[in-house]
Amino acid sequence: MTGVDYRDLNGIRGEDVILIIGETPVTRTGYTWLPLTQLVVWILFTREAAKRKPNASRLKWSAEGFLKMVVMLGSEWCHNLAHLVVSNLIGKPMDEIRIQLGLPRCIYQDINNRDVTPRQHILRSLGGPVINLLLLPVTWRARQLTKPGSVAGETAKTAYQTNLFLSLVSLLPIPGIDGGPILKWSLVK
Repeated sequence: MTGVDYRDLNGIRGEDVILIIGETPVTRTGYTWLPLTQLVVWILFTREAAKRKPNASRLKWSAEGFLKMVVMLGSEWCHNLAHLVVSNLIGKPMDEIRIQLGLPRCIYQDINNRDVTPRQHILRSLGGPVINLLLLPVTWRARQLTKPGSVAGETAKTAYQTNLFLSLVSLLPIPGIDGGPILKWSLVK
């Protein structure tokens, strides 16, 4: 990134650009990059582990909560990074990935950009769900190889459930999630 002036990259202030992936800046705004979501999810998973295994140690509860948080939110990051990779591969990069509350958010300034063909819009939208679908057999196998109820088993179960949820829900034809643009651009000639 040396020698590149990020001060006016797509109207983004330079100090907000963390890095560039392909042609897409990864940005943060103020303190919204803090991993608040991660902390909340970790606490919730730790509490759930404590209820399920009251005789286990706090360290074990915390470790399980942490690992489950990592696979859950890691799946979300993979989903968004897949959108970024696909958009760069087809030559129509997104405007930015903005980190808010520790989670990535794909930003397209002009979602009706006519320079992007309907097929390209659809491909960009499919990136996230496809990576989650591709992770399903891996996480399913991890579930089979781990002991149910163990930290590894619970982590694998969470990874599988998260990728299943993301792959199915993101394909719903609702504006604001991947299925909305897929439906919209499928209807455009």
